[in-house]
Amino acid sequence: MTVTRIPLESSHPVPKVRRGQPAKYPFETMQPGHSFAVPIGNATLQQVRNRLQQSLHGLRHRGRVDGKFITKRDGDVVRCWRVR
Repeated sequence: MTVTRIPLESSHPVPKVRRGQPAKYPFETMQPGHSFAVPIGNATLQQVRNRLQQSLHGLRHRGRVDGKFITKRDGDVVRCWRVR
């Protein structure tokens, strides 16, 4: 069995690091008592709540947010509060 040696190169620039897309919801900057509203639009109430929950779960998983959040329908929007 022969071992193939791979040559090292330094003539190619390092690509810029991509850090994902900006957060859609402001969970990271919220303090207890802050809230924001998400329009329901053509979605159902449960779909909007699921989107909020999935976004919050991802941020918690990466250690970027903690605390307690609640949601409640407020007319044609779903309002999300940070309570702790």
